[in-house]
Amino acid sequence: MQERLRAGDDLILFPEGTSSDGARVLPFHSSFFAAAYSEAAPLIQPVSIVYDRLAGLPVGHSSRAIFSWYGDMELAPHVWRLAQWRGKRVTLLFHVPLDPAHYASRKALSQAAWQIVADGAATLRQNRPATPLPVGTKAAGVEPALA
Repeated sequence: MQERLRAGDDLILFPEGTSSDGARVLPFHSSFFAAAYSEAAPLIQPVSIVYDRLAGLPVGHSSRAIFSWYGDMELAPHVWRLAQWRGKRVTLLFHVPLDPAHYASRKALSQAAWQIVADGAATLRQNRPATPLPVGTKAAGVEPALA
């Protein structure tokens, strides 16, 4: 990862390290943030992703499994079932980027990123309007711990 960052490339990581039923954001693995503490340290762009419409209606708990691939589910049948549905929508909420230099460790950075993504996803799952919150605001609930 560090080699790609030094080359000027961007990386997309899913730091949960696994998939779930989509009901909540699983804790992030701090090891995914190790590259943020290299000489080519990038800004971290947290993004909340929620599949929130199916057949034009809000996705509820019972219909989340249509989108979610987890456990021992087989991929091909899952994709086939998903492809049969019309009116699907995914919403992405891009949050304010995080500067790793403002966090004492990759664990602190991963916790801050997780909290921001989890809060954004919860808001989107509840079909509430969402806007990115600056880090360190009381509403965001995440204070940077200066190194």
